[in-house]
Amino acid sequence: MPKEVDHEARRRELADAVCRVIAREGLAGVSLRVVADEAGWSIGSMRYYFTTKDELLQFALRRVDDRIEQRLDASCVQPTLLGRAHAVIDELLPLDVQRREEALVWLAFVSRATTDAKLAPMAAEVWTRLNEVFVGLLRAAVEAGELPADLDLVREGGRLQALIDGLVVHLVSAPNGSGPPWPPSSRTDIWTS
Repeated sequence: MPKEVDHEARRRELADAVCRVIAREGLAGVSLRVVADEAGWSIGSMRYYFTTKDELLQFALRRVDDRIEQRLDASCVQPTLLGRAHAVIDELLPLDVQRREEALVWLAFVSRATTDAKLAPMAAEVWTRLNEVFVGLLRAAVEAGELPADLDLVREGGRLQALIDGLVVHLVSAPNGSGPPWPPSSRTDIWTS
């Protein structure tokens, strides 16, 4: 009987290999040969799933986005809306091997998207969706009375996103993981200061 192949799982396997390569060597280190070696595949097998390096890179970015989105959905079980916001922030920060890899991949793509017209719309879409998550969390917290009613949601959502982006860059670039601990020892209201 012929073996049934889960083609989507195979594509995800390749995307995960791309992410490992990017986290280790940057986008410049990605080639079909390197990814094939990382995944333990032949180049011929890879070409069945992705015909170009660009296709592979775009799918890898979607894969990272999907992994993060799944964790964000799972993190929204906190009893308070501000608790959910803190859980979302924790999921976005590079506090373990997987989240560090995702942060490195995201930063590599964002950097490349500034000069690559094929990646720019995709990076903008991911950024916009994340911004909507922050604004939505803040809106729900305002509606629940956990934050002031006059809070400028768009402004504060943007500020929160900029803060998280800065923390991500700091945490992945701090030598020997010497960045500040998260969560901070004193929980202050980071949105309304």
